[in-house]
Amino acid sequence: MQELSDRENTFTAQFPILDKYKNLVRVLEDMQIQSPTPIQAQSIAKILSGKDLIGISETGSGKTLAYLLPILIRLHQFKTKDPPALVLLPTKELTLQIFETAQKLTKYTNIHPLCILRTFEKQIMDVAQNQTQLIIGTPQSVLFFYQKQIFNLRKIKILVLDEADMLLERGFKKQFTDFLEVLNPKRQNLLFSATFPSKVENFCKEFLLNPEKVMINKWQKIPSTITQSVYFVPNIATKNNILKGLLKGLETHERVIVFTQSKSDAQSIETHLAQHHISVRTLHSNKSQNTRSKAIEELKLGKINTLVATDVASRGLDISGITHIIHWDIPSRLTNYLHRTGRTGRMGKTGVSIALCHPAEKYDLKRIQNVIGMGLKICTTPNDCVCESTPYEEQQNINRRLDFQRQKQDPTYKGAFHRKKRKS
Repeated sequence: MQELSDRENTFTAQFPILDKYKNLVRVLEDMQIQSPTPIQAQSIAKILSGKDLIGISETGSGKTLAYLLPILIRLHQFKTKDPPALVLLPTKELTLQIFETAQKLTKYTNIHPLCILRTFEKQIMDVAQNQTQLIIGTPQSVLFFYQKQIFNLRKIKILVLDEADMLLERGFKKQFTDFLEVLNPKRQNLLFSATFPSKVENFCKEFLLNPEKVMINKWQKIPSTITQSVYFVPNIATKNNILKGLLKGLETHERVIVFTQSKSDAQSIETHLAQHHISVRTLHSNKSQNTRSKAIEELKLGKINTLVATDVASRGLDISGITHIIHWDIPSRLTNYLHRTGRTGRMGKTGVSIALCHPAEKYDLKRIQNVIGMGLKICTTPNDCVCESTPYEEQQNINRRLDFQRQKQDPTYKGAFHRKKRKS
């Protein structure tokens, strides 16, 4: 038990309050967590003080424990029939992931976290019987249960917005305004995110009261442990050929996530890979929750090696052992590239990020490289890869996008293409 004692000293030396909660230190030992990460070291004491807090740190840096650990300590201070703590997340996958972490942390305690998803009917009984102190869910699901009068949001003492920038991107601000009308105004607000765009900063100024700020890395950089490269390809068919070759060249123990911006592309990629006997599953919003959860579980267990996902899955998705990220397309938003790439090379491990870029995507790739402050290694197309000819319609679409990009850069340029008017 000497190893346990040493680890206790590492954490309790920085947070003496943990001396009173040996059950939490015991859980940290089970999870093989030896010492706090920077975001944890700078956030935990501030959260315990009861102040509002903004926590910005890169993906995989330990933000979840940075707020869950002090919340679990503070829950012992509240005596109320209604759940005093609420964690809001943008996606069901992330909700389930945070819930699993909360279950591990409360293993040796009498605190019962609850995952709020509208498909879980048992949750209504759990809340009604006062079986939970910590609610974790998406805004839509929490509002649904509140409207059913299952619990009282006015009793919430601590509110956490995790992946805040994505919550705002998904039109969450109006929903959050609805929350504010019923929440206890004396609550503690905690906002965590990997990036801190201007809209999140403005949101904080409007809704947070003199918050403490912990910014480990305001402008997130790609960890040096991740190797980044790019293939320049002429069209979609050639993209698929390179992707097929890359996946067939990987070892069986390697895990890959292929990211794309649209659900239709994700589905067509799965069909193409399945035709070449590559075991693959897709993850996007049109899939049922059971199907999505099963796909993630199969990748975790190694039953499949490849998962094709839309950008909604890149946020907070924590699957250990992801060795490769393949960007089937170049995302138009820098933050999506950062979060995609952040699924590999986590917690100091090595990882590989490969981008497939056709001519119309060079504009977005250049913007990404300018912000991350480095160029991607250019790879040559393998000799055994067939470079397909570009169909006329696809070439027209590429030319149209290039034309619009030029108009953005030069307002005086009239352009050879005209945008179609939207039907009323």
